[in-house]
Order: sequence, then structure tokens, then C-alpha cells
Amino acid sequence: QKCDATKNWKTIIEKLEASGYIVGIDLFSAPYDFRQGPDDFLVDAYPKLKMLVENVHKQSNRKVKLASISMGGPFLHTFLTHFVDQEWKDTHIESWLSLAGIFNGFTQSFQNVVFGRNQFLGFPVFEQTSVRDIYRSWFSANWLIPKPIYGDDRVILVTPSHQYRLSDIPDLLYGDQREMYLRSFRYNSTAGPG
Repeated sequence: QKCDATKNWKTIIEKLEASGYIVGIDLFSAPYDFRQGPDDFLVDAYPKLKMLVENVHKQSNRKVKLASISMGGPFLHTFLTHFVDQEWKDTHIESWLSLAGIFNGFTQSFQNVVFGRNQFLGFPVFEQTSVRDIYRSWFSANWLIPKPIYGDDRVILVTPSHQYRLSDIPDLLYGDQREMYLRSFRYNSTAGPG
């Protein structure tokens, strides 16, 4: 399956093809639903990715090189640290290259979940509250809110009356958002991917 739905991957795939790689022979993709989070990936995307890697390994008789962009960083890190064991990685994976991986989330995810971001393609398209409500329903948006996992408690939001730190985030979320954010802590680890 060719993953060229995004400009980033389309350009990379074109460059790799120009270097001699052939989609379906030695170049594969593993798309996933970016709205989901690790709990969902464990039952859907990760079994598919594992099967793909095993099939490519069997077909080529070579270990597989993985590459990811942006959210693909935490997606693959969680796959490697929570879904497959070391023996499997030693057998099937040669390397992993993460391009601009957002391993402890990104501030914009917090802003989207709390306020909504009314900017698509550089101009307002939807009501800010509609955007916020959509983001709030995505596990991934809550998973990608930065967390104080490195002992870091930096300021993440400044208002005229308060500076909010990473440790304040649970107090700013409610209901499903707070639950998803807290549940996602178990996937934001500093463990080496093996």
C-alpha cells in the first residue's frame, strides 16, 4: 500500500523511488487513524504493523528499517515498547529513523483540546468551539498533550492572570479529556525502543 496522502510522505516516497526503491517490494507503508490513541492501536494498528513487518522480513529475508514522521514517533515508540518484545525486535527490526518525532507531545495539542484552534490552511474555517469539541473526542489529541515525565514542569500557557505549568494540565481538563490524558501517561515513557 502506497502512503502518499500527505505531502511529507509523498515527497519522501518519490525520492526513495528515484533512488531505486519499489513500493510493495522494498518500500511499504503502515497508515493508521491519527485520531485514535495507544489503547486503540494495541487492538488494531499494531497487530497490522506487526504482521506487515513479519511479512516483509519473511519476503526479503532481511531485517526491516522503520521510519516515522511527527506523531509516527510516539506511535512507533509505543509499538516497540508496549506491543512487541525484545526477541521480536532483535529478529525483525534493523533500525528506526524518527523525523521530527513529538515524543512528549506538543503544546498545540493542549491548546486545541482546551480552546480549539480555528485555523486550517491559514484561515478560520470552523467555529472555535466546534474545533475544540472535535479535538476533545480524539484520544490522540489528549495523548499528545505534553506531560511532566522528565521532571520538567515548564510553563505551557500564560494568561493575564495565571501561568499554567505542565503539572496544572489535569486541573484544566475534565471528563473524558482528563481521563484520556491521565490514562495516556503509561505510554509516554522514556524507555529505549530496543
